[in-house]
Amino acid sequence: MKPDITRRRFVEFLSAAGIASAFANAGPKKPPAPAPSRIPRWRGFNLLNFFQAFSRGESSDCTIKELDYRWIREWGFDFIRLPMDYWLWIDSNWRKTRKLKPADAFKIKESVLEKVDRAVETARKYGPHVNLNFHRAPGYSINNPGREPFVLWRDRTAEDAFVFHWETFARRYRGISSKDLSFNFLNEAPTPGRDICRVKTTCAS
Repeated sequence: MKPDITRRRFVEFLSAAGIASAFANAGPKKPPAPAPSRIPRWRGFNLLNFFQAFSRGESSDCTIKELDYRWIREWGFDFIRLPMDYWLWIDSNWRKTRKLKPADAFKIKESVLEKVDRAVETARKYGPHVNLNFHRAPGYSINNPGREPFVLWRDRTAEDAFVFHWETFARRYRGISSKDLSFNFLNEAPTPGRDICRVKTTCAS
């Protein structure tokens, strides 16, 4: 016995089902959940204890008081950025000559890096995430780039020194979680083209 249904009735049935489904879903919809951010939203401070080899009033003494960390935690903040001048841990006579030779960039003064170690470890004790930033890196700084003995964007020795310093930091802190420590390789790197030309001109003058 054939089922008592025609093609017309079958199409009418499908149409009615589609309309009913549309009305059922016509109510207000919840907005999609926002995608989770991959970068935590930290709030905190720059601490300038490693900021400039030639200080202009900033406290570039490479020593952060433990009380500072305690205050930061008690005030509800969770982030510390340490802008650093790599000259501070160069083992040469630049403090007298106020100049650095390209070869000097590979000479590390361990006693200063130990102060960076203490800054990182004390932060882990009190909770704030620490970001280590090269405000002055081998061959470049947004402030007075002409002080550098070479140019990061064109001199192989500067590139090698840049890698050397960051490899030193990577080995030093390889066991620390990214929840506690992050790196900002270069502060305010110039955009390609005009800015790099400006840096080259400044350094050559």
